[in-house]
Amino acid sequence: MNRRAVLSILDGRGKKPEENTMRPPVQGGLEPYSDSWTDRQAAHLLRRCMFGPSPEQIEQAT
Repeated sequence: MNRRAVLSILDGRGKKPEENTMRPPVQGGLEPYSDSWTDRQAAHLLRRCMFGPSPEQIEQAT
């Protein structure tokens, strides 16, 4: 880490680093899901959105 460069950027005298140009463009969108919805997929989604979904909640999601 170059402390001198960081401090000069913070006080406006230095060059700001280039933005991350290595990031690939987003290819996905928000299209509706059209495949079949399984218990496994519902459980995965609910685990990502909730804390420990119950079997009843997974069944309700499918």
